[in-house]
Amino acid sequence: MQNIYQATAELTLPGKPADYTEKVKTHWINPVVLAYNFILNLGIKNAGSKNQEKYIRISNFIIVNTFVGSLIYTLCAVLWGNWQWLILVLPISFASLFALFMNGFGKVNLSRICFMLVTNVLVFINALYVGHVAETQNFFL
Repeated sequence: MQNIYQATAELTLPGKPADYTEKVKTHWINPVVLAYNFILNLGIKNAGSKNQEKYIRISNFIIVNTFVGSLIYTLCAVLWGNWQWLILVLPISFASLFALFMNGFGKVNLSRICFMLVTNVLVFINALYVGHVAETQNFFL
């Protein structure tokens, strides 16, 4: 195993490490990453431990992904003119925004509980509306 490791090439960056750091700071995608990290870190300043910070970041990640997914469904509903679908999907977007705002105000436990309950209730209502074709019975197991 040691022979394999010795035969591999090392990764070297041309120039000084400070030059590379400066390139990363001025990269065009950096503002997007900063905004995304700001959203993921909402509510962390009120965390008591590292584990609590990790749970807040994970819940913010799930909330952001749910919000983006619901926006995609909302866009499809508007483009196709399916207004019943829009009425069923918009509450998920609002629940996601509400959970992010609650995290921003430091109410992280309330945010998580409300998000879990509201999302499950809305998925249940959506399953009732769509019917057995949705096959969401396994979602609640």
